[in-house]
Amino acid sequence: MPHLIVTTTTLSKNSKTIIEINENLKFAIIPQKCVDMDNCYELEIKKINGDFELQNVSYHLGNCEFKNKNTFLQHSLWIDEKTEHVFSLLTDDVKFNVVVSAIYEFKIEEEQIKYLEAFELFRGKIILSKQNNKTFEYTVSKGPTGYAVITVKNSEGVRINGLTGDYTFSWAPDNGDIVQKLSFVFKAD
Repeated sequence: MPHLIVTTTTLSKNSKTIIEINENLKFAIIPQKCVDMDNCYELEIKKINGDFELQNVSYHLGNCEFKNKNTFLQHSLWIDEKTEHVFSLLTDDVKFNVVVSAIYEFKIEEEQIKYLEAFELFRGKIILSKQNNKTFEYTVSKGPTGYAVITVKNSEGVRINGLTGDYTFSWAPDNGDIVQKLSFVFKAD
């Protein structure tokens, strides 16, 4: 089943730009000034790897006009010889990995930190009930200047807020309650 892929890149009006989606999908954009129109550039697509069908090309002033299936026109001035473009491609050459995603709103009341002394910590558990009660232990410690350091232990190998391994963040003493949304991304079974 084909997938719609949207990517963005800054194109130069003076030189070829190569766009690589992944190792299977790569193409070049070659600009040329239109012969019979001012402020117009023909942008030709040359496929390097993969097969795709271009669905749409847009930039800061709107959509580009298609001349044919491999060439589109941009009718406008370029900013500093370059302009950012958004490409929508339909392709079978990209594989998506199925994952499971869960959001947890981590919250610690301000008073739990306020009355800790420097170099004290407490422990707790995050339980993801919609993910078969997967459990992640965390620590909240208070440093000498009142900052809280929160570490979520990650022995599951999942991504927490985009990172693998333990996830750590800090909280300033005058920020009130500690409130942090945590995103957990698991491999699907």
